[in-house]
Amino acid sequence: MSASGSSGKRKSYTVEYKKAIVEESWGKNVVQFCKEKMLDHRLVQKWRAEYTNLSEKVESGMAKKRKIGCGRQPMYTELESLVSEWVADRRAKTLVVTRAEIQEYALAVLPQFDISPEQFKASQHWVDNFLERNDLSLRRSTTLFSARVTCILTIRLDGT
Repeated sequence: MSASGSSGKRKSYTVEYKKAIVEESWGKNVVQFCKEKMLDHRLVQKWRAEYTNLSEKVESGMAKKRKIGCGRQPMYTELESLVSEWVADRRAKTLVVTRAEIQEYALAVLPQFDISPEQFKASQHWVDNFLERNDLSLRRSTTLFSARVTCILTIRLDGT
């Protein structure tokens, strides 16, 4: 057992789920209800005490697990915004952007921001997080897409 007294991994519940559990548990034996739902009865009692707060959050649309802006912020925001603009520009020109190209470009523009290569490595982990932070995804190109483009280009070139 761990120091906290539980042997399982810590779980996280959404505000909507908490509110639904509290509403479902009204008028029932909390201990029996929690056994059925496989929840700790102290947790449900705590949620019951916070019910008005939970309801307000759900109704106002503030039912996020974390507040906006919480958590660790990126260290080089200016660099990331420049790289993000570069990626958007390349995609607007329908050019393929790879992870390696993002890394290379980020390392190439480091001197503009007085950042040394020892401070910023543009690792795979950074690229993954950068893509997630900017809602970008890189997908493997398919031969079907390139075949369609070739077919469309030949049709238009032929005038048919």
